[in-house]
Amino acid sequence: MKRLFRNLTFFALAAVALAACDKDVEAPYGIPGTDANPLGTHIKGGTGSGTVADPYNVISILNVASNLEAGDNTDDYCFIKGKVVSVTDQFTAQYGTGTFYISVDGTKTNQFYVYRAYYLGNKKWTATDQPLEVGDEVTICAIVTNYNGTIETAQNLGFIYELNGENRGGAPKPLAPAVGDGSLENPFNVSGALKFTKKLGKDVNSTEDVYIKGIVSKIDVSKNVEQNYNSGFGNATFFISDDGEDANTFEVYRANYFNNTKWSEGAGPVLKVGDEVVVYGKVVYYKGNTPETVSGKAYLYMLNGETTPGK
Repeated sequence: MKRLFRNLTFFALAAVALAACDKDVEAPYGIPGTDANPLGTHIKGGTGSGTVADPYNVISILNVASNLEAGDNTDDYCFIKGKVVSVTDQFTAQYGTGTFYISVDGTKTNQFYVYRAYYLGNKKWTATDQPLEVGDEVTICAIVTNYNGTIETAQNLGFIYELNGENRGGAPKPLAPAVGDGSLENPFNVSGALKFTKKLGKDVNSTEDVYIKGIVSKIDVSKNVEQNYNSGFGNATFFISDDGEDANTFEVYRANYFNNTKWSEGAGPVLKVGDEVVVYGKVVYYKGNTPETVSGKAYLYMLNGETTPGK
């Protein structure tokens, strides 16, 4: 996926599995990847190789990931050890994730941003779990990204592997490599679409229409049933991923039906989780945190191998 980590092996994570298992927050000064410490800066004091047996310290991951381009992720998960400096968003049962800063020694010097990470065992936090506290020693397992110039964990693609010596195992599933060029003959997979869209920059629409192939992992019916090709607006909002799971997803936002038409009663089948789809249209990195299709500028091209609604 990304050049920087093509030689980083995932075998250590496999061994672990066998053995045990809207973002508007400004980063504080002094973090590599900000104006105070530009990307590419090498900081002294880095240790570790990123494996479970030899995790990166915070300085090391900042150095290693400092040459990622904006929107780029590391190819594989890595382990990062540090102490909690501050907690931006405490773990809650509602979302099950937490957001916090860590550093080598728990001070504000050379911090690393852990964004919306899961709890021990790569599970959502529950009310029976302990909240995170300043000074806690943690080892994080995560995909690392350059988010608009800040090195941090990718949203929902990281978890606390160890907390003050407690370890509940858990091993992440490797991400699919980015493939495709967005053409009908070679559509982007979801990883490819995420990479392409993030490189556009915040709120920049693609100039060209692209094809994206994936599996429906979630359908947005939070507002009304119109979001699922049912009635009214005749469009749908849903999420796709390469494996059908609800991680590393791309949002298909208010997309029209086959042939760029509105869905109406009797027009054809609605979507369900697990459907394989190809969508076609323009994409945008909305607010710099949500890769998605442009509202009303994309449509369902293929559904489970069919390019027409059928009966």
